[in-house]
Amino acid sequence: MKFISFHVKASTKKLEESANRVEEATKELDNNEISTVITELEERLYSILQDMQKGLHENITTNFEPLKSFMNLQKGSTNQDKTLQVLTAEEWQRYIHNVVIKELVTEGMTLVYACFLYENDLDFLPEKTRDWFKAVVKKDIEAEAYSNIIHAQMRLLASLNVLTIRNEGDGGVKFTYINQTVLNEIKPILEEPKGDVKNMVTSLKRAFKIE
Repeated sequence: MKFISFHVKASTKKLEESANRVEEATKELDNNEISTVITELEERLYSILQDMQKGLHENITTNFEPLKSFMNLQKGSTNQDKTLQVLTAEEWQRYIHNVVIKELVTEGMTLVYACFLYENDLDFLPEKTRDWFKAVVKKDIEAEAYSNIIHAQMRLLASLNVLTIRNEGDGGVKFTYINQTVLNEIKPILEEPKGDVKNMVTSLKRAFKIE
């Protein structure tokens, strides 16, 4: 019993000592003001996040050339090696068949639109694109959304060297190059469109006043 009593007293003393240390630490924290400590922690965390963001940005723009070109498209034209091919000719044929002929999806619409503008020596203008979409869908919100999507996809295609665009200074861009395989596949579709593509080409000709 004495042995148990000794350990109980020892444990009780340790608990009291721990409680005193916690109380002293709490008082010290109160003296330094909790709000100040929290503010300092927030500032340190913000500084760390800023450094991380800066490091990631520098690493991406230094080591990932296609993305660097994509990020700088608003500053000028793309100047990439025209021999760079994202897909082989056979892969392009299959891709265009799937996204244009088999089922006209947004990616296919972007390619058709880009080739249509290129073949007719027309600039891509966001406002003109919105007007065209609005005439088709009859809704401002959807026209704005689709215009933004097509613009973003064109910039992505430019960063992948599928096409090259040059900023014209009026918010529009001019196509100076389109991958020859892509152009060769799309041109016959523009000349003899069918189904949904025919409706799209007809609406484009009407919007841009092309006979």
